[in-house]
Amino acid sequence: MEKQTGFRTLKSIYVDKDLNYMQKVWTARNLCILTNRVHSLERKVIIGDYNADNIAVFPSTSKAKFIDVDSFQLLIYRNGRSILCPCTVGVPEFMAPEISRRLKREKSDLENVDQGPDNPIFNKYTDLYAMAYHVFALLMNGSSPYASMLNMAEISQHSSKNVSSVDVDQFHAAEKGEFVFARHYLFKKAPGYAPKYGILSRKLQRLFERAFIDGAEDPAARPDSLEFYDALTEYLDSLEERKCGHYMPSNYTGACEWCRINNLNY
Repeated sequence: MEKQTGFRTLKSIYVDKDLNYMQKVWTARNLCILTNRVHSLERKVIIGDYNADNIAVFPSTSKAKFIDVDSFQLLIYRNGRSILCPCTVGVPEFMAPEISRRLKREKSDLENVDQGPDNPIFNKYTDLYAMAYHVFALLMNGSSPYASMLNMAEISQHSSKNVSSVDVDQFHAAEKGEFVFARHYLFKKAPGYAPKYGILSRKLQRLFERAFIDGAEDPAARPDSLEFYDALTEYLDSLEERKCGHYMPSNYTGACEWCRINNLNY
């Protein structure tokens, strides 16, 4: 493989203050292109371990490349039959909820779970989940789609509520499709370090809701890479530089979210 230099891992790009918001939207768009190219290969190739540390981003161009592909899943045909070369590794944070549900149900792990050409653990829809996760994190200052914090204002109105009983576990939230940015969940709210969900276009919001709410029950409901690419292209065109130097959508009438976040102590 060609030696890659001068890159940053995608996970570090999430919260990189040296990159402006427009550059992060460009990176998200390029990630959609990358995903589409893998899924368009003649042989059926699945990314599988769609790990933010396995993706190189070149800050000067926002171009994205995979730098670790030995875990890609392949379906090959030999002697008249299909053979699965499975992906047996993954980072739970980026794995679709149906994977963890299946592993719990079968009391197994990625390395030992029984899978074949007709029932692989990873597939196109699990890749689309991870892609949506990364796009969301890029647009929302590194926040997980399921990140949440205690809503103390609500808790204070319920004197009998035990704070420790409020479940803010991100993995449980993912399995239940509890996307706190789009829907209200009692005693929980979106973290303050993430910009307000309203800065996103309605088209992007709907795609994320399909990915994280509808997709929790029906993986086929998740948007594909081209849908996200088109929505991100429109969103990119809507960004304008404010007097403070930050990029915000031109139709957003609220105060600059990036100025607010920069003033937080977190």
